[in-house]
Amino acid sequence: MNKATGVEIDLRRVDIGYRQSRRLRELSDALAGLLEVGAGATSAPSGDEEADAWPLLGERGIGRLPSIAVFVDGDELIDPLIDATRPLLEARNIPIVGCKEGRVAGDDQEVRVFDVQHIKGLEFEAVFFIGIDRLAERIPDLFQRFLYVGVTRAATYLGLTCERELPKQLEALRPNFGAADWSDG
Repeated sequence: MNKATGVEIDLRRVDIGYRQSRRLRELSDALAGLLEVGAGATSAPSGDEEADAWPLLGERGIGRLPSIAVFVDGDELIDPLIDATRPLLEARNIPIVGCKEGRVAGDDQEVRVFDVQHIKGLEFEAVFFIGIDRLAERIPDLFQRFLYVGVTRAATYLGLTCERELPKQLEALRPNFGAADWSDG
């Protein structure tokens, strides 16, 4: 009972991951463990069927398009990424738009590219996080928190890329990713 207000407050722990697939909840839980936030494991809502898609980690005819976001480290990287990927996506009739300065532009049928600093509160079926090692080099004390927010924006699919290799601080998360070797040779 609060002495000042006379109100009794009943505290309860909420540990149900309401929008993420099992594999993404496991990755989020593992990342929370690295951040030492003490969140513990989350569980699925009862009776909820889940997709069994592995998050992908890359180190080196479409049908209905899920909502897709691409996260980059800085507004200045949005246009170059769009310029590089637009021809590939246009060949499949997939539009791509930049969402600079935190503006939420476009709709679910467009691939949207955001600066990772402006993604809190958004949700997508699929998320691609570009250059996590670059972000780790630039802001070593905060990159895991940005990654955590980014990972929790994905409902079913997640792709994480590194320009060179996975940052050492994230090596413990490697088992949470499906195996992929995208090297050229």
